[in-house]
Amino acid sequence: MIAAVDVNYLDETTAVAAAVVFKEFTDTAHVAQYTAQVTDFGSYIPGRFYQRELPGIVVVLEKISEQIETVIIDGYVVLDDHRPGLGYHLWQHLGGQTAVIGVAKSQFTGAHPVTIIRGQSHRPLYITALGIDQDVAAEHILHMAGAYRIPSLIRHADHLAKESARNTS
Repeated sequence: MIAAVDVNYLDETTAVAAAVVFKEFTDTAHVAQYTAQVTDFGSYIPGRFYQRELPGIVVVLEKISEQIETVIIDGYVVLDDHRPGLGYHLWQHLGGQTAVIGVAKSQFTGAHPVTIIRGQSHRPLYITALGIDQDVAAEHILHMAGAYRIPSLIRHADHLAKESARNTS
């Protein structure tokens, strides 16, 4: 199973993490979805985004009853040759046993992502990964369902986090 995760912040003390679980990268529908409210996370510090985002992702992943083989995050797995990104810290937290694919919407200077263009968009996505070959990960994201730049199930995780956050406030 695959989980696409995202975190949405209500304010400086409360966030909602969401996970959308599906079987195959080409699926058009999810088999389960989860949300978790999070209050224990750090402030945003440039270059240390993982300290803010990782706690929420871990909490929502712990709620998942399905066996997850791959987690898709909004961001980078590896920032550059010397700095691990959010996905690297998640991969370590998961004991290096679960593949992590990062799907970023903007380029990070020094990173070495695979760049893909989806749908009718002219703006690329930047794919990084651990536990799976980066080129294979990029192919999976490229062929995910959805006509737009962001695959449908990844968008669903984002919308679920935002909607759950609105309902929490």
